[in-house]
Amino acid sequence: MRVSGPGAADCLRAMIAGGPKPRPRVASGRRVVDPATGGLIDRGIVLWFPAPKSFTGEDVVELQLHGGRAVVRAVLAGLGKMTGYRAAEAGEVARRAFDNGTIDL
Repeated sequence: MRVSGPGAADCLRAMIAGGPKPRPRVASGRRVVDPATGGLIDRGIVLWFPAPKSFTGEDVVELQLHGGRAVVRAVLAGLGKMTGYRAAEAGEVARRAFDNGTIDL
């Protein structure tokens, strides 16, 4: 699961527990928590890709989770409790990458 855009760093601070922000482009095992309650959602791998060195050219947080429906639903619900987060529209990630010059046609 990926969060891209200006709120990615806020997502990282609110939903990741267990130490400081991961070093850029280095996988780090962390606890993923509900931003409202701090309750554990999952333990997974977190990667931090600061702009402009990401696929979209924006700040990106990548969460590699266990992938069960309950985990995915809980992470999406956690993001929904925060202001300014929404699911990407079809083709939006590629369009952002193109707009930011990280890919071309």
